[in-house]
Amino acid sequence: TLDFLIYLQALHNTRLLSSYAAIDSRVKYLCYTMKVFTKMCDIGDASRGSLSSYAYTLMVLYFLQQRNPPVIPVLQEIYKEPKKPEILVDGWNVYFFDKVEELPACWPDYGSNTESVGELWLGLLRFYTEEFDFKEHVICIRRKNLLTTFKKQWTSKYIVIEDPFDLNHNLGAGLSRKMTNFIMKAFINGRRVFGTPIKGFPKEYPSKMVRVFRI
Repeated sequence: TLDFLIYLQALHNTRLLSSYAAIDSRVKYLCYTMKVFTKMCDIGDASRGSLSSYAYTLMVLYFLQQRNPPVIPVLQEIYKEPKKPEILVDGWNVYFFDKVEELPACWPDYGSNTESVGELWLGLLRFYTEEFDFKEHVICIRRKNLLTTFKKQWTSKYIVIEDPFDLNHNLGAGLSRKMTNFIMKAFINGRRVFGTPIKGFPKEYPSKMVRVFRI
């Protein structure tokens, strides 16, 4: 049934996100930071015309894949067989490399990025406000090479985020121009605030938070 297929796809999506989180502890920290940031800026409620928490998670993963050197690989492009294996759910290939413990042997960039969470968070805000071309490119975590909005025929949309398995699903499809501007303003303000050096953290900050964000 349709409900069961949706459940199966959601299960594979969850497994994929869990695998990325297991590669590097910074993935969890950055996804959590993004969740808090979008909630505080009131841009994280898809039911009110914004992006979903899942969409923002994909934005974090995409940034970490595109970082130089990358923090995480593209798990859907790693395989040991001569060609990419196929695990089909409702016609979509949900294969990804899930043997995270074997990554050091089959991903040359493993461990090469040593940036702090703070450096990466500021890098993410800069990436989406200064570098990434939303009009031209798709946020797509299933491939390393850039994917154009023209190729996807999603050129009329503002923020285009492709689901890693259901390739017809654009998670930014419901965004209005007004909401897109609101989201981008939040990111620009975030870049300005987090990009301003401070001499020290207020006393009430938990010491763990200081360790995580110290650049």
